Amino acid sequence: GISLPGTFEEPKAPVYVDGEFSVTLKGDHIAEEFRRILDDYVVSHYPAGTAGAHDLIGAGER
Repeated sequence: GISLPGTFEEPKAPVYVDGEFSVTLKGDHIAEEFRRILDDYVVSHYPAGTAGAHDLIGAGER
C-alpha cells in the first residue's frame, strides 16, 4: 500500500528491495536517497552491456 505523512508528521518512506524491507528513509532528502538506492540496484542487477540497463540510470533527470 501507499502511506503518506500527515500534517506535522516527519516524512518517512520505508523501502523494500526484492520484497524484503531494506531501510526507512527520513527527512528532507528522501527522493535523492531513494534515487541512489534505485541506481545502485540497477547497476548491481543489470550488468554493463545489458540492453537498456544503462539508459535507466539517471533517466529521471532528463
